[in-house]
Amino acid sequence: MNSLITNNQITNFYNNITELLQECDSFYFNVAFINFSGIQLLLDSFKELEEKNIKGKILTSTYLNFTQIKALEKIKEFENIELKIYDCNSSNIGFHSKSYIFEFKDEYKILIGSSNITASAFKSNIEWNVKTITKKDDVFLRDVLNEFESLWKSSIEVNDKFLTSYSNFLNSQNKEFQSFSLNQIKTNFMQEKALQKLQNLRTKGESKALIIAATGSGKTYLSAFDVKKFKAKTMLFLVHRENILIKAKENFENILPEINSFGLYTGN
Repeated sequence: MNSLITNNQITNFYNNITELLQECDSFYFNVAFINFSGIQLLLDSFKELEEKNIKGKILTSTYLNFTQIKALEKIKEFENIELKIYDCNSSNIGFHSKSYIFEFKDEYKILIGSSNITASAFKSNIEWNVKTITKKDDVFLRDVLNEFESLWKSSIEVNDKFLTSYSNFLNSQNKEFQSFSLNQIKTNFMQEKALQKLQNLRTKGESKALIIAATGSGKTYLSAFDVKKFKAKTMLFLVHRENILIKAKENFENILPEINSFGLYTGN
C-alpha cells in the first residue's frame, strides 16, 4: 500500500514522521543533509525514544557541505542513536538519497522521496514523499535494507575527531574565496569585471541585471561590493537555505562594517 505525502494545509511530512517515531520498534534515516532547524523539530520525539530505549541509526553526508556541525552534535547527545556520515569530499561521489525506515513487529513502514532533515522540508517546501507499508519478507524491503547497510558500512562514525576535522574543513572553504583581511577588503578578478559591467548598465539607464558565476567564485561578496558602491539605502538578499543566509549576513557585515542594521527574515 502506497500513499503520497506532501506539505499542505491539512498535514505535512513532519506530522507523518513524528507519528511513525512514536509507534516504531526501531528506525533508520538516510538523508543527504541535516540542518539544526530540522533536528530541533525532532528533539521531543528523540527524547521519548531514548526513554523507551528505541534504537535508531541516522546516516547523512557531507554533500555540498550543507550538513551542519550543530545538528550532528545534537544528535550525538542521544545514546540510543548511532550516527554516521558519508564523506563526499573524499569519495567525490554525490549523496542525494532521502529515506526514513521504521520497523514494527510484523512490518516496515518506509518514507522515500525528497525531504531532508530541515524545518522547511518537514513543513513548508514543495516535497513529494511516498509512504509504503511492506511485510518483512518483501523483496522491495530486502533491497532497501541491503542498500542502507551497504551505505552504512561505507560511511564513517561521527565522533569528536570527525567533527573537528569537518569544522576545520568548512572554515577553510569559507576562507578560500576571501582574498582580504578585515582591515583591507579586496575584490577578485571576477568581481572587478562584474562591478564594471554593472556600472556600465546603470550608466545606460538599466535597472536590472543578471550575473551567473560558478560556485565559490565570490557571488555573495560581489553583491555586497555592489551595494557598497551603489550606496543603496536599503537592500534585500534572497537565498534558499538558511545556513547560506547566515553566512551571507556575515559577509555583508565584513564588507559594510559601518552598517549595523542587518537582520534575518526566515521561516523560523
